[in-house]
Amino acid sequence: MAVDAEQQLAQQRSRTATAEQQAQGLGRLLAAPDATFHSGRLAGGGSSTVVASLDLGRAAFLYPGCRRCRGARCTSSGTAGTR
Repeated sequence: MAVDAEQQLAQQRSRTATAEQQAQGLGRLLAAPDATFHSGRLAGGGSSTVVASLDLGRAAFLYPGCRRCRGARCTSSGTAGTR
């Protein structure tokens, strides 16, 4: 039982660290001086925004108001195009 509890704790710590890294990355993207924001309405209801920074080479698709979506509300990519 102690081993299972230790494994669960280690997994939770890993998930927490990953979530913190993702949140920090999104914060850097949103605060980037060259960040561009493009918003629109989703067909199933709600809204979405694409945020991109060429300087950071990152982009994210945010969909907080999506009624059909469950779980994650942000998808990010490591590439935002080239100059």
